[in-house]
Amino acid sequence: MTMTASDRSKVLDHRIALSERIYPQRATYLAHLLGLRLDAARLDEPFSPKTLARARPSPADPTHKATSSLRPRATIATFRPRPPLWLGRS
Repeated sequence: MTMTASDRSKVLDHRIALSERIYPQRATYLAHLLGLRLDAARLDEPFSPKTLARARPSPADPTHKATSSLRPRATIATFRPRPPLWLGRS
């Protein structure tokens, strides 16, 4: 999903608004990629330093990148969603 705005924060806020209903699934995926347990009720809170220290990239993450500057909900919004199985994989 391509979006444009005056800054990254506005793009993320807009993307969050459009895809908020699928966050429970994406939170599970993010938790798997970071090797963490995430509380879906706390997705707007930044990761704590203790949580970040426990985070480890998963071999399943193609980019092996994690960021500490974003809230979990904003991080989830940047993931490319997995297509349904009937669409195939790209």
